[in-house]
Amino acid sequence: MYSARVTHALQSPEDLRFYCIPSLPSSWRAPSRSTMTHLHLRAGQIYLMDPPTCEQLCRFLGLSTKAIQCQGRSRRNPMVLSDQKIEYTPCLLSQCAFAESPIPFLKNLFAYRRKGMGYSMTHMGKILAALPLIEEDFNRGGFQHLSEC
Repeated sequence: MYSARVTHALQSPEDLRFYCIPSLPSSWRAPSRSTMTHLHLRAGQIYLMDPPTCEQLCRFLGLSTKAIQCQGRSRRNPMVLSDQKIEYTPCLLSQCAFAESPIPFLKNLFAYRRKGMGYSMTHMGKILAALPLIEEDFNRGGFQHLSEC
């Protein structure tokens, strides 16, 4: 069974092993991180598993990330425009699937899916508002994650 993670307290569905009927074979492996990121985005997941998942999502959306900012390759503008990709973030050129910012569309999509319920303090809310996420954002509620920042 799959369900998008819409509260911080929910267990992360990243491995797709939640209530599998029949049980999965021990050799089964979850799809790649990028495939899972696309699934979560389409399903309306508002909490991410860990910092690497966040960075992968930001790269897919063409957003600057903390790692890129630390390398001095980013401007304040959250969307990395195509002419800036070459000069400021060449690593994003092949990873961003969009010619223009998907952020306005995603803001509308998440607002529609949330049916008026706020999401600005969630991982996706912060990403769409171009606010930085810190390690504490992933560890709130006593929920420990496998990866570290």
